[in-house]
Formats: sequence, C-alpha cells, structure tokens
Amino acid sequence: MKMKNPALLLLFVVIVVVRGRCPPPDDIAPCQCRTRGPSIQVRCVNSMMSRILEAMMNIRNVVDRVDVLILENNNIPHLPSRALGSVKVNRLFLENNRIQTIDRNAFAGVEGYITEIYLKEPGLRQIPTDAIDFLKELTVFSVESSEITEMPRVVGLQKLKLFKIDGSNITDIQDFTLKNLPGLRYLHVTNSKLKRLETGILENLPFLLLANFTGNDISWIHPRSFRYMEQLEQVILAHNSIGDASIVGQAVKVIKTIKTLDISNNRMDKLRERSFVDINSLEELDLSNNNIVLMQRGALTRLPRLKKLDLRSNDIRSFHSDIFLDVPQLMEIDLHDNKISRLSDVSFLQGSVPLLRVLDLGLNLIEDIPYGALRGYPTLEKLVLGWNQISGLAKDAFADLPTLLELDLSRNRLTSENLDGNVFNLRNLQILDLSENKLSRIDRSLLGSLGSLRRLNLAQNGITEMAEDSFQPVRREIIFQIFLVDF
Repeated sequence: MKMKNPALLLLFVVIVVVRGRCPPPDDIAPCQCRTRGPSIQVRCVNSMMSRILEAMMNIRNVVDRVDVLILENNNIPHLPSRALGSVKVNRLFLENNRIQTIDRNAFAGVEGYITEIYLKEPGLRQIPTDAIDFLKELTVFSVESSEITEMPRVVGLQKLKLFKIDGSNITDIQDFTLKNLPGLRYLHVTNSKLKRLETGILENLPFLLLANFTGNDISWIHPRSFRYMEQLEQVILAHNSIGDASIVGQAVKVIKTIKTLDISNNRMDKLRERSFVDINSLEELDLSNNNIVLMQRGALTRLPRLKKLDLRSNDIRSFHSDIFLDVPQLMEIDLHDNKISRLSDVSFLQGSVPLLRVLDLGLNLIEDIPYGALRGYPTLEKLVLGWNQISGLAKDAFADLPTLLELDLSRNRLTSENLDGNVFNLRNLQILDLSENKLSRIDRSLLGSLGSLRRLNLAQNGITEMAEDSFQPVRREIIFQIFLVDF
C-alpha cells in the first residue's frame, strides 16, 4: 500500500531483546527490522491484524522477548483474543489503530511478562471490566482519548504504580473498581464526565500519592471520599463544576498528608466561614480562575503549614486578613487579575500573616498608592503592582516595606512628575521594574534611596532626558543593569 505522507505516519515498532539477529525482511513483511544497541526494532505501517500476527510469529522464531511493541495507524477494529500470540511482550503501545472494542482475553498469553500498556484509540468504546485483572506484572495502565463509558476493574495488581484514564465518557467510579492495589501511587481520571466522588472509591488505595480528577463535571464530593489515605500528598480537582469550596475542605480534612490542593477553574463565588479548616499538612492551595467575590471571616482557619495561596483571576474587590485565623506560615498570596481598585481594600492586621514574602496585585484596577496604604507587611520581599492604572505615588509610599527586594510597577501610567521626590525609600531594594510607563526624564531623585539596586528596567517609556548624575546613588560595587529601549 502506498504511503500518502510518510512523515505523518507513525509506525508499528517492536524493540526486542536479541536471541539471534533480525529476521530476514521477507519473513516479517510488511515490517522492517533493525538493531539499536542490544535491542531490535521492527517497524510496520498501514497493516492489518492478520499480517501483524504472522510477522510476530516469525519474529518469535528468532527472538526470545519483545521489550516494546507499538501498533500505530493500522486497521484493527477489534483487538482479538490472544492478540499478541505467544510473543513475550514487556511494554505495549496501541495508537490510532481504529480499535473500537477489545476482547476480554486480548492480553492472554502475556500475563507473566507485560508491565506497561498505553492505549490511545479515539474510537475505543469498550474495555471489558476484567480485561487486565490477570496481568500480575503490570505497573502502568494508561488510556487516552477514548469513548469508553465504564472503568475497567483493577483488583489485586500488586505492582501497578500508575492508572490513567484521560479523555472518556466515564460518569462514575464504582467502589469495587480499584481494590487491593498496594503499589498504586498515581491515579488520573481526567477529561471525562465524572459528576460525583462517592465514598469508598479510594479507600483501598492507602499508599496513593496523587489523585487527579482534572477536567470532569464534578459538583459534589462525599465527606468520606478520601478516608484511609495514608500517604496522599496531592489532590487535583481543577476544571470541574464545584460551586461550594466547603465540600472540598470537608472531604480533604481527613487526609493527614496532603500538601497540595488544586481547585482552580471551578464555579465558586464565595469562601464561607471555615471553608478550609484543620487541614494540618496543607502547604499550597490553588483557588485561581473561579468567580470568587466574597471571602468571609475565618474562611481559612487552622492551616498551620499553608505557605502559598493562589487567588488569581477571580472577581475579588477587597481582601482583608481576617479571612485567616491561625495561618502562621503563609508566605505567598497571589491576587493577580482581580478587581481591586484601591490598596486600602487590601489590608493585613499586624501579625495575621507574619511571614508573608510575596504579594501579587498585578492586573487589577489600582490607580494610586497613598501614604500608609502598604503598612502591615513587615517581611514582604516581592511586591507586584504591574498591569494596573497607577498614576499617583505619595511621598514615602513604600516607606513601610523595609525588607522589600523586588518591586514591579510596570505597565502603569506613571510620569516623571509622579516620581519627583523621595518615593522609593527602600534601602534594600534590588530589582525595580518601571517599564512601559510614561516617564520622560530620569534624574538623581529617582534612585536617591536605592543604594542596593541591582537591576532597573526603564524600557518603553519614551525617555528623552537623563541627568548625568542620575545613577550616582547606586553603589559602585553593585552589578547594575539598565534596560533603555528608548535610547
């Protein structure tokens, strides 16, 4: 058969551990064979199951074991019983072979050898529930871009480490689907149609590290969905239909080892009081890309290890530290791309977040920085105010930030007149970004109190005037970078 576009046609590849040498080409047609190091590769293209089986039989006469078998772009509507014949296959890849159904005994004959199975068959409608039950050496099972509606049953596979269904029509996970899998570490059921997480679906997976349910339609989670998790560190629920944050907080509270919780891109519009409470091991919480407008007092309570809170791309207009009750380790808050119009709408009581290092208020609606608006940040090291509409800076606007190392004021409306006087009283500042503003001149007053500055970005301002002594306040031994696209 003539190939229309060889560059786009992925081939059928067999990598084998050599018992002899490559079979004669005529014996394995329509396949091609070549050696690569200690292995042999056999490639076939645009073939059918009958011809592949014939080629495999001839390969079996020459070699002892197949390490990797890849079937791609063949015409195999149904993967039959004992599809691999008697060839000892270690890893199997099936991609774009027009497979619609798989026989329950398709992998019979390789149960003592096969360790990894990867399926990417967009037309696949069914995997028999017991199709992989007997593959005792299996460590990886992955199905991508399919039309299956039911999860295959996976019970008693002691060596299975990764189970992945990415892209399917599965609507639920039965409590008998995943059982007695002591080696399972990574579970992905993503880009499917799950609507709920019921109780018991994970309780037989005590050593799971990652549970990923991204891209489903989950709107409800049973409070005991994650019980008996002994090592679970990361739960991902991004891109679902969750409207109430508290159902997630309640469900993950029982996980004593969780470090990262991702609920981004859902439908939450508020954080109620005690939405997240007593999650003792949680370090990162991602609530970005929701519709959050309101955060009630004590929404985050007794999270003793929380270090990072991501609230990017919501509809937040004000943010006050009373949403935190006993969150002593918080170091980073990201409020990028919200609707905050005044810095006074972002306030922190002294001691509420004593270790805060990074605050991102970029891409909001802030117009000015009045004196005293930036109090309450005794340990802040990085402040992002880029992509706002700031045109006014009060004298000593940043005077209450003694530990600040990096300040981003790019893409605002600052003019040279706004920067007259001692506006940057920041003796430890090392990075200052003033790019894409409306500065026309630079003089000594700009850097008068910035003796530690290492990097200054003034690009795309339209600067036409620069005093000779503009940079004299900067210490000579400091590495100093200036970006002046205008000159």
